[in-house]
Amino acid sequence: MSKFLYAYKLWINGNLADSCGIVAANKQNHVSEYLWKIVLLPEDTNKYELVLQISDIKLNVGDVATPIYLGYHDKLIKDQNLNIALEFFFLDAY
Repeated sequence: MSKFLYAYKLWINGNLADSCGIVAANKQNHVSEYLWKIVLLPEDTNKYELVLQISDIKLNVGDVATPIYLGYHDKLIKDQNLNIALEFFFLDAY
């Protein structure tokens, strides 16, 4: 899963697989979070229905800010670690 600056819930094949923050229809109940997440797909099937519910009360854009990547777990972890290292490198450069 990518970085999100809002709240979301992710369903895979009808089951809640992950969530971040608190999805709400109003500012009072909405809670944004900023997290890197990797969600594993179930291994008992090769067909997936993904549903992503996003609440972006604060940003009010209605879309995903960064791409969502699908791939093998080991490759996703390697890419995630590389991205974290690059972020630290660029933060230290300033």
